[in-house]
Amino acid sequence: MDAVASLHIDYTQFLDETGRPVRPLPPFAADREEMLAMYRTMVLTRQFDAKAVALQRTGQLGTYASSLGRRLDVDLSMVTPTGPDGMVTATDVQRVHKILSEVGPMQPLRGVRRAMARSLSKAHAEVVAVTISDDSDVEPWAPGRCARPWSP
Repeated sequence: MDAVASLHIDYTQFLDETGRPVRPLPPFAADREEMLAMYRTMVLTRQFDAKAVALQRTGQLGTYASSLGRRLDVDLSMVTPTGPDGMVTATDVQRVHKILSEVGPMQPLRGVRRAMARSLSKAHAEVVAVTISDDSDVEPWAPGRCARPWSP
């Protein structure tokens, strides 16, 4: 399947998931008051996010995209929604985050694997799933016609 559009957001990461620096910290990080103000803003944003999602689920707010996916580094196009009307829930995002943390980052398919994935995806979309079953009555078999005796 070809994408109609894609979204890429550039960002800079200074700390890993455990709080360790992954690159030199910017000069403003030495200013305690600035860091506290930024932390306060982050906490308020997360509180707002949680409340907005709750309001959206109760129908009191229109469409609202949670920032949880960005925070956990989960591409929402990879998430299978389990909420009502195909809504992606926080549990869905956390489930995908857990899977990705166990298996590592996704790798783009290349070469033969990419061609196979496209072919299988196309077949899955175009071929009707069918199950064929047949019954047979083996009761009237004459004794001795079976290699071994049958018992229910």
